[in-house]
Amino acid sequence: MGRVTVSILKPGMVLSEPVFNGYRQQLAEASTILNKRIITVLQTWGVIDVEVQEVSEPTLQEIEEQMSTTMALQQLSAMIDDRFYGADQHQFVSELRRLIKYDALQNIES
Repeated sequence: MGRVTVSILKPGMVLSEPVFNGYRQQLAEASTILNKRIITVLQTWGVIDVEVQEVSEPTLQEIEEQMSTTMALQQLSAMIDDRFYGADQHQFVSELRRLIKYDALQNIES
């Protein structure tokens, strides 16, 4: 079980927790097997992340720990943080920052 962003959901994945929109209306139940229609509904309602069985993404803290291993990655992490300075209270911006760091780390490692 792990929390993942809606952007990486694929048909066949199984929700481990129910998903609600901003009005507390249930969009999908726990144990729902995802299909394209349900994924589109979640994206349309602006759901950022969901709990999915047997899948997980690294947290921002885990990514930052990996980026602290070399001076170049530390500098890259600091540059990204500078771009998002003062916006940590916004969930969307925090997730965007995590995704940018994760993508940067993946591109450097490959």
